[in-house]
Amino acid sequence: LNASITYPEYQKLPLQSISLVSLQQEQLNAAFTDGTVDMLVSKTGTDVAFLVPGDAERRYLDTSVFHYLIVSPDSRALADTDRRRLVSAALNRNSISALLGGSAAYLPISISTGIADPTWVEEWIPRDLEAFKIDILTEDYDGDGMLEYFVDGEPRDLNLRLLYCSDSSSGTLAANRIRADLQGVGIPILLVPAEMSEYKSILRSGDYDLCLASTRLTADFDLTGLLCSNGSLYYSSCSSELQEAVLAFRAAEQEQREEAARAVCTLLARECPILPLCFGRNVMVTGRGVAQGLSPTWTDPYRLPMNWIPGSI
Repeated sequence: LNASITYPEYQKLPLQSISLVSLQQEQLNAAFTDGTVDMLVSKTGTDVAFLVPGDAERRYLDTSVFHYLIVSPDSRALADTDRRRLVSAALNRNSISALLGGSAAYLPISISTGIADPTWVEEWIPRDLEAFKIDILTEDYDGDGMLEYFVDGEPRDLNLRLLYCSDSSSGTLAANRIRADLQGVGIPILLVPAEMSEYKSILRSGDYDLCLASTRLTADFDLTGLLCSNGSLYYSSCSSELQEAVLAFRAAEQEQREEAARAVCTLLARECPILPLCFGRNVMVTGRGVAQGLSPTWTDPYRLPMNWIPGSI
């Protein structure tokens, strides 16, 4: 990479060029150790930080790649919003996000934006699951160790089907983690792996209860595609109130964005048409002491190079 002489801050740049090197993953540790490589930026969901020496410096950068569960509008077992909240509360997002290469999230707007606060939705997250099961009449009524719920006065097994794309190894691991979390609270779940073409077909049909999905949101976290009925990724069922809040958030001026974001997140936590899991993240790795003054973001990992203070680059 060569700096352009037409760059306004050209004279202030500490470097005029950065050499690019192509390596296999198994070569990274040795390359960092002997100084062949000084800097690495991974792709979202590909955490190669563990492949470099332990003294390397790591900077994790949250992105707008959003991993979430879709609740099928045709799911009878999850037609009730309280049962959706039970499912959401049972998920170990820290474990799931580690498998997906991300950071855990309860909101569809990253806290890295500075306008989102996880405390907004705390009141909608049941802390005592056993008490919550009793409150929503979803318990182990027949003594088989699994939960049942009532339909017209008759108990029914709370059996769920989780659709996921089997082409993704990280998605497969995450799906198995989700199954373990839910079975741990008495919700049996059948995994439905499908290759991408079949996955899309089943997704459109609604023939599942939960679907593991991901998308890259825009930098301003426009959610209309996910949560508005004319959106290209709208596979759930959102109230008109939630859709109006999403549109208001998209249209909000900067000073109103936090209030508009809070309205969206609160309604989403109440209705649970989708269940946020995590946001993907990139990682920038540099050799120890290679440079100071780095301030990377996921959109611009080489941001403000005139502020870098190089060591051994």
